[in-house]
Amino acid sequence: MAQNSRTNETKPHTTTGRNSGLTRRSYVRSLAAVATATTAIGAAGTAAAQSGEPEVIEAAGETQTLEGGDVLENVIIDFSNGNYHTITVTGDATIRNVGFKGTHEHDQNPIVVTGDGEVLIENVYLGDGCVRPSSVSSHGQVGIFAHREFSGELTIRRCNIQNWPNNGVYASAPDKGGQGTVHIENCYGKNNYVSCFRIGSSGSTITDSIALNDGEGRYTGRPVWLWGSDVTVDGGQFQSGSYGGAIHIKGSTQATVKNTVHDGYSGSPATEENVDASGAGIDTSIPDDIPRSPEEAAGGN
Repeated sequence: MAQNSRTNETKPHTTTGRNSGLTRRSYVRSLAAVATATTAIGAAGTAAAQSGEPEVIEAAGETQTLEGGDVLENVIIDFSNGNYHTITVTGDATIRNVGFKGTHEHDQNPIVVTGDGEVLIENVYLGDGCVRPSSVSSHGQVGIFAHREFSGELTIRRCNIQNWPNNGVYASAPDKGGQGTVHIENCYGKNNYVSCFRIGSSGSTITDSIALNDGEGRYTGRPVWLWGSDVTVDGGQFQSGSYGGAIHIKGSTQATVKNTVHDGYSGSPATEENVDASGAGIDTSIPDDIPRSPEEAAGGN
């Protein structure tokens, strides 16, 4: 993966320990003392603490690694200068209240999850999307990517992911490798090419989420793509727009779909329970608890 080959690596803005109990203000105040932070980042952290505002990380072509219970929270990562910033998770970690600001322009993924950890990604804004660069890889330009070798448990909760050219959440790869499970909960995906939410490894789920194409974004694609072993979609609203078939089931995937409203399938059949696939009455309005901007996400809204 290109994300893991970079040698320019930084590890700022993290706290250690899954249950650190830090509030947003105490977390931001601690930034100046983080040994791995640069002088500029430390200064920004001090200013953020004084103002009570989330810190802003200016993208600088770096890869930041999280592991060992690290927590990254209450920050804005700003792509507006044209650079990238990749967060690579290799062990137990939490990414919470993070807003990615500006259009992404690189063949790098903002978030890559690998290793065997227990990972939580919660209240993250990736709604500004990506303009696909001219030189691309098969797994680049994804909002959140679960690497083939991932063997842990990943939960993605209350995230807003829009206008990514190679899946909003690309999480089917572990089915062909590490067999890590992925749970997408209460998320919102819109106008992502290939698919908004893609899972495949045994036991993976999509729960109470919304995905759609409305013809007004950069891309169109499947709201849901199920490709791999036994997976479940439980609850949600999915609308394919002009693409055709809100839920795509690939090959011999054993898919269970229940308690959902959507406008049809493509590919293989699903086992159904309490499903309305007529396309009538789909509500794709964005839920109140989904962040609508980088600032909302970083502020914990």
